Amino acid sequence: SLNNPLDRRSNITLLEENSLCDNVMLEYELALEFQERSLLSLIYPVLIGDYDENTNEYADYFRSNSYPSNTKNIHVKSIDNNVKSHLNRLGLGSRLVEHDGLKSVIDRLLKCQGCIVKGLKDQAFNQVINDMKRI
Repeated sequence: SLNNPLDRRSNITLLEENSLCDNVMLEYELALEFQERSLLSLIYPVLIGDYDENTNEYADYFRSNSYPSNTKNIHVKSIDNNVKSHLNRLGLGSRLVEHDGLKSVIDRLLKCQGCIVKGLKDQAFNQVINDMKRI
């Protein structure tokens, strides 16, 4: 979760420069680094909107509270340090993708081909599974 209003640890909009490392954002940044090095051929984000138990439906990610539209473009030091540490440990050297802020990372990730889970629960996930099989 990127924008959970009930859980501070699952809400990137609340991260600050000196926040602890957010592992989801760390994974996003590492995926972008690996793709830049041609170590990943595809990043396929699966975007899941808010779920309504009454209708058994998922809302459109970009029109729901799941999408962190108010993400600040801040530089979180701990995320950057962890990316550098992982790259160094793997013998990959310096960063190739500049760490220019959380919003920039989200924007780059959303440019990757992916899918949106929306509509009735079972149908929505079946569509995602079928789309992934075609890749």
